[in-house]
Amino acid sequence: MQWWMIGALLGTVWAAFQPQVPSVTTQHAATLAGLAVLAAPGPLRGLSGLLLAYGWGSADARQTLSRRLPEDCVRRPLVVEGQLAGLPRKSAFREGVTRQRFEFTVTRLTPVDCSGPQKLLLSFYGDERIQPGGRYRFNVRLRRPWGLVNPGSFNMQAWYLQSGIDALGSVSVYQRLRPDPQPAYHWHHRLRADISDAIGELPLAAESRAVLKAITVADRSGLDARLWQLFQAYGISHLLVISGLHVGLVAGLGVILGGALQRLATLTGRQVADLAGPLLSFAMAASYTALAGFTIPTQRALLMLVVFLVASTLGRRGNGWRSLLLAVASILCLNPAAVVGAGLWLSAGAVALLLWWSDWSGSGDRLRKVVATHGWMCLAMLPVTGWWFGGGSTVAGLANLLMVPLV
Repeated sequence: MQWWMIGALLGTVWAAFQPQVPSVTTQHAATLAGLAVLAAPGPLRGLSGLLLAYGWGSADARQTLSRRLPEDCVRRPLVVEGQLAGLPRKSAFREGVTRQRFEFTVTRLTPVDCSGPQKLLLSFYGDERIQPGGRYRFNVRLRRPWGLVNPGSFNMQAWYLQSGIDALGSVSVYQRLRPDPQPAYHWHHRLRADISDAIGELPLAAESRAVLKAITVADRSGLDARLWQLFQAYGISHLLVISGLHVGLVAGLGVILGGALQRLATLTGRQVADLAGPLLSFAMAASYTALAGFTIPTQRALLMLVVFLVASTLGRRGNGWRSLLLAVASILCLNPAAVVGAGLWLSAGAVALLLWWSDWSGSGDRLRKVVATHGWMCLAMLPVTGWWFGGGSTVAGLANLLMVPLV
C-alpha cells in the first residue's frame, strides 16, 4: 500500500505539470495498464499507483477544461441561478463602496448555449448583505478565470484551478430566491458568517477583530495589506491560516475532555467506553475544520488525525510517515489540482520536516528539545517559503518563539 501511494503521488504530479492535457486514448491506456499491475508485489505496485493517478489526474484536468466558459460567451449578459458556496469576502473602497466576493454554485445558466461553468467567483458591489448558503438569481457578465502568476507573489491562476473556479464575473441585478426545500449542505458557511458578525461587534480594535476572525472562521477579509505585510515581516503569517497547528490544538482539547469524562464516569461508578476521547477529538476537529471552510491544510490535518485515531482505537501503533502519505494521497484523490498550489506542499512539507526531526533528535531534556525543534523548523522552512513567496523574515525565529505558544 505504501508503494502504491508513493506512485500515486508521483503520478498526480506528472499529470498536473504536463504542457497539455493528454489525449483520451493515453488516459485510458494509462488506467488500464495501472489496473493490470495493481496486484503486483513491492515496488511494482508503485507503478500501478503512478499510472492510475496519471489517468485520474488527466481525466480531472479534461473535466475542468470542459467546464470553462465558452469563448463566445465572455462578457455577454447572462442569468445564473444557484447557491452561495462559501463565506463572502468583504472589501471596503475609499469611495465608501463595499465589495463582496463569493463562490457560487450554478444550478441553472441562461442562455443554454453558455452552459458549462458549475462554480463561479462573483463580485457584488453594494450594502446589501449576500447570505452564505442562500439561493439567488444574478444577472452577470462572466470571463474566463485567468490570473496573475508573478514570481514571489500569490499565484491566482493556481488558486482558481485548486478551487474549481470555472468563470469570474460581477453582478448587476440580483434576486433572492426561496430556500431550497431540501436540507442545505452549506449550513457551516451560515454559521461562519454568524460567528464573524458576532466577532465584528466586539469592543476590540479593528486589527484584533480581523485576527480573531481569521483564526476562528478563516475570514481574512478584515486583514488589510498593511496588516499582512506586518505579519509577513515577522514571519508569522502562517498563524493566520488555519492549519495543522490550530486543528491539532482543538483535537488535543477533545482528547483531554474525553479523558476527563471517562474519569468522572469512573468516579460515579459508571462505565464509559474508551472511544470517548477519540470520538470527542474527531468531532471537535471536524467541526473546526468546517468552520475553516474545509481548506486543504485543514483537510490534511483532519485526515492525519483520523488515521491516528483509528489506529489507536484498534490498538495499533500509528506511523507518522504513513499517516502523512495517506493524508496527501487522499487529498489528491479528491482534488488532483491541489498539487499545483503552495498550501499542500507547505503543510505536508512542514509535517515531514517535523517527523524527520523527531526521528533524528531522539529523547532528551524537554525544554531543550522544544527550543531545538523550533529552531530547526525556522531554518528548514526558510528555503521553502523563499521558493513559494520570494523571500523570508530574518526575525521569524524569535517572533514564532513567542507567538506560537501564545496562539
